[in-house]
Amino acid sequence: MATSGGDQSYLEEAMQIARETADTAKQKTQSIFGSLKGYAAPVTNSLNWIWETFPPLGWFLYGAGALNAIPVVIFLAYLAVTTLICFGIAGGFIFFVEGFFILLGCGVVLPVIGFAIFSGCVAFAFVMLGYGCFETLKLIGTVIRYLYQEVEVDTLGVTKGLGRALSRTREAGRLRNDNGH
Repeated sequence: MATSGGDQSYLEEAMQIARETADTAKQKTQSIFGSLKGYAAPVTNSLNWIWETFPPLGWFLYGAGALNAIPVVIFLAYLAVTTLICFGIAGGFIFFVEGFFILLGCGVVLPVIGFAIFSGCVAFAFVMLGYGCFETLKLIGTVIRYLYQEVEVDTLGVTKGLGRALSRTREAGRLRNDNGH
């Protein structure tokens, strides 16, 4: 996509502002963390000196850690079990409340669905009645058309038969007249 010179300058200006903002944020966070390190340095230096020059402190901390490991694990297990129990109770109540609202919703939606099904059945009955009437009328029309064709054929046959009989009668009359009767 081609950009005009004005658009390009705006884009470059926006990029420059974004770089400057990022640099400012980086400097501020570095100064904050740097000042925190500066404030904490005397404390950490003192603790390192005590740790290195007084070995019984290390023995005490390692021993306390070892002796407290089992009670801490038991406490964490107790915490996990009580949390699961609380979640179970809360979950049970959530299911109870959710079930109540589902039941309430079913009390609304089931009559609506029942009415829709009933309306559909009534509409289907009327459509089938109309379709049955249409097919019956179509069948009656087909029967009438067939009977009309049969009658037409019969009338044509009768007409032809009468014509033949008439012509034979005339012929027979001429023959009699010719024979002298």
